[in-house]
Amino acid sequence: MSKENITFRLDSEKRVLLDAIAQGQDRDRTYILNEAVVFTGHPKIAFPA
Repeated sequence: MSKENITFRLDSEKRVLLDAIAQGQDRDRTYILNEAVVFTGHPKIAFPA
């Protein structure tokens, strides 16, 4: 699977929270964000086609 960069805006408070989650799991932001996307792709969650 190819990878690509994306950019988005995030409140500084949320970035601090994201960094705290990543540090607590000894991971980087990318890992945490990828896991969040995988979680939201759960089969019980409907996404528009």
